[in-house]
Amino acid sequence: MARVGGGFGQDAPARLSPGRQGIVMVLRWLWCGWWMVALVAWAQDKPSLQTLAQVRSLLGHARAAHDQDQRIQALAWASKAIQLEPRHAESWMFRGRLHEAYRDHQRAVADYARAVDLDASYVEARLRRGFERFRLGRVAAALLDFDKYCELAPAQAPHLWQRGIALYCLGRYAEARRQFESHRTVNPNDVETAAWHFLCLARTDGLEAARAALMPVTGDPRVPMPEIHRLYAGKAEPGEVLAAVAADEAGAKDQEVRRFYAHLYLGLFHEVAGAVELARTHLLAAVAVAEKNEATDYMGDVASVYTAPWRNATHAPTVAP
Repeated sequence: MARVGGGFGQDAPARLSPGRQGIVMVLRWLWCGWWMVALVAWAQDKPSLQTLAQVRSLLGHARAAHDQDQRIQALAWASKAIQLEPRHAESWMFRGRLHEAYRDHQRAVADYARAVDLDASYVEARLRRGFERFRLGRVAAALLDFDKYCELAPAQAPHLWQRGIALYCLGRYAEARRQFESHRTVNPNDVETAAWHFLCLARTDGLEAARAALMPVTGDPRVPMPEIHRLYAGKAEPGEVLAAVAADEAGAKDQEVRRFYAHLYLGLFHEVAGAVELARTHLLAAVAVAEKNEATDYMGDVASVYTAPWRNATHAPTVAP
């Protein structure tokens, strides 16, 4: 039976000697002191509310300057925000977006990388670093960012068609095909998704198998997307794609963008069909349009990156078996 005051079925503990009590008190003081040091260090590692308010004000000035197309001023304000509080990942992200908008891809990558270093869970910074790495031709590095993004934000993975294109550029056609199949679940009426899926299958299984498995698409009215889909299905001739662009009554800028897409998808089609000279002609035409028209956006960069290995060479692109 336990003594009065003892634990459950245990004898009451003996009293500590005064010397041991002193040791315990010292240990407790040291333990509390360690936590106090850790708390102070944590507080010092976090910017104050006043500093954050100043940072947001500076970024507001940067945003206003950017909206007024004042590039130098926008970058200067963003840089001041970083200098004031270099541990603020949002500031690095914001300046990275400015560099991206101004097509300074190297600096954009560096700023996005710093944002990721400061916050490893910053998914948007990883995603945009992937875009910029791709634009620099660092396709394998871009894919690493895309894969990590999908791991951190799995619900967004089907939306990332850019990952499928990166896989295609790296010759990983089966994985690229699966990405486009996944993308179709969130974007079912897009001819470009069907086209890239077709290209992947043509690389691995041949042209006829790709045609047999061509994704049906309805409701993509963009010129010349219906003609591109019919071409890939074997129901139209290449000339019909360019004719659709010529017949369209869009303004000059839109006309150039549509001509870009016509040349891009004609070139990719001819490449898997084995007509390498035609592929080269159309893909180079697509790049030429993209270099003069930023409205082609990411797909213009895709054309540039995809053709870079052979663009200045004397031979046409090689068709994979």
